Amino acid sequence: MGDAVAARDRCAERLARELSLPVYLYGPLPDGSSRTLPDLRRAVREGAAPDVAPERSGSPGGAAALGAREVLVAWNLWLGSTSLSRANELARSLRAVDVRTLAFEVTAAVQVSCNLLEPLTTTPADVYDQAALRLEGSEAILRSELVGLAPRAMLASIGEDRWASLDLSEDQTIEAAIARLGLESG
Repeated sequence: MGDAVAARDRCAERLARELSLPVYLYGPLPDGSSRTLPDLRRAVREGAAPDVAPERSGSPGGAAALGAREVLVAWNLWLGSTSLSRANELARSLRAVDVRTLAFEVTAAVQVSCNLLEPLTTTPADVYDQAALRLEGSEAILRSELVGLAPRAMLASIGEDRWASLDLSEDQTIEAAIARLGLESG
């Protein structure tokens, strides 16, 4: 986490210096506290000053939010025979401290988008099972979808027989992507 915070802070200084952008930070903060992205959004709406301010004011580019956090897994459920209203109810019922959800209408289907903040504790399998229990009658999960990559340790905690239905595979792990790029360290 220390490397991520240092990279975030270097980037914030550069954005402020070179682009005159005010920068708001989330994750661990220089004063030892921490804030989440939702906390940051709320603070900005309430008029919080930027954490890293440019020397010149009046940036035409708006502002930037930069964070450093543990791995987050973005994962979606696609639902059939369900209205957006019902998908919103399902999304609300799935929310937890470590699961953030939103429902969207996408073409002829609805999707519950999930951000798993503690994917080694609450996995896609856990969320899938909770959703399946809450769906009724003709409502069904059409498919699920991993967005981006996931840590290998998360896959290790889910039975391999479930990977396909959860859109998971060894090839979609962070570690596999690093190996493909030849970035693994000795």
